[in-house]
Amino acid sequence: MRLSYVIISYNRCQTLLQTLARLPSVTPVPADDWDIWVVDNASTDGSADAVQRQFPRVHLIRNCANQGMYARNHAFARCTGPYVICLDDDSYPADARAVALALSHMDANPTTGALVAKVLLPDGSTEAPALPSIVMGGATCYRKSVLDQIGGFRKEFFRQAEEYDLSFRVWGGGHRVDRREDVVFRHDKVPGDGRASPLVHTLDLRNNLIIAQRFLPAKLRKIYWQDWRLRYQALARGHAKWHEIQKALLSARLWRLRQSLTGRSPLDDAALENIFHFRRQAAAIGDWARRCSVWRVVLADFSKNIWPAYNAARSSGLQLRCIADDNPAFDGVEYRGLPIVSVRNAFEGGGIDGVIITNINPAQIELRLKTIRRHFPGPVLRLWHRPRTATQVQVAARSAA
Repeated sequence: MRLSYVIISYNRCQTLLQTLARLPSVTPVPADDWDIWVVDNASTDGSADAVQRQFPRVHLIRNCANQGMYARNHAFARCTGPYVICLDDDSYPADARAVALALSHMDANPTTGALVAKVLLPDGSTEAPALPSIVMGGATCYRKSVLDQIGGFRKEFFRQAEEYDLSFRVWGGGHRVDRREDVVFRHDKVPGDGRASPLVHTLDLRNNLIIAQRFLPAKLRKIYWQDWRLRYQALARGHAKWHEIQKALLSARLWRLRQSLTGRSPLDDAALENIFHFRRQAAAIGDWARRCSVWRVVLADFSKNIWPAYNAARSSGLQLRCIADDNPAFDGVEYRGLPIVSVRNAFEGGGIDGVIITNINPAQIELRLKTIRRHFPGPVLRLWHRPRTATQVQVAARSAA
């Protein structure tokens, strides 16, 4: 067995069946050399029975309860090949080339533990993790031996930030998380039970704080606890009630206490650099400031990884005026003394020499740049660029077998 697909599903029967029907046409591997594992998270809409009836060759695991993202582990334990591609029930490779390139990349790069695809949405836009070195649950090819080593997904992350926990453990285990823009998956974003509930926002707050405590060394732990608490609490306010937010914070504090007693798993400097780009951003900002003779600067986006850009700009002697972000959740919020204002307001009155886009989400940078350009014609620094070759080793796609 060369490849296994692992899909978890909950109450989206027709969507799941459509995804299963697509996979044979986009899998350039002999039929007896790949398989599919579906983990049904206790659906009540007949999903499991429909899969068993219409796709008898699919390996079906019926959960007695909804275990969220952890449910994938039940399939991981039974996959026998070297590679696993995780899908959501509404995500799938765009074509056979995507799978061929993914497998070729994994073959050619033995230190790669996971390969993340570019994800296209139905409206033609894209989605990606806030940090490019993080996996996506429904669009990633994993090396099975790495999953065996690090243990898969963890129970405490029912959903939200589970991909960060897994990715940090991949990096911490001495492996890489690579990204390729030419490996394309699709995500139909089909609505489903609880997928836009207040629980999503409170889990974002709780789980990101757990990540900060679990994997970051002391100084960064304090910084990112503050940053992510401020950011995710602001995002949650418009969706969750006060007591729900306080419950999430209490749970995060209890996890902080637990990890202080049982031990943390801090990443080494190399892994931290690959994930957060501290030195890379400092060098880029210093060079840009000198070349463009900028001093008075606006930071664009109260992004998840704003700290490296903020710290590098301050260390370079730049005068930071404000943070430009049009998300209404951040109205009235300050970040380390800098007001967060709309993009339009950030440039009123002029006097700005340049803009640093702190957002390094590959799916959002171009949109942020276009928004800024409507208000500011001067120097703009992007801190993430699509690599000319998004691979460690250049490989060619195998032809369909």
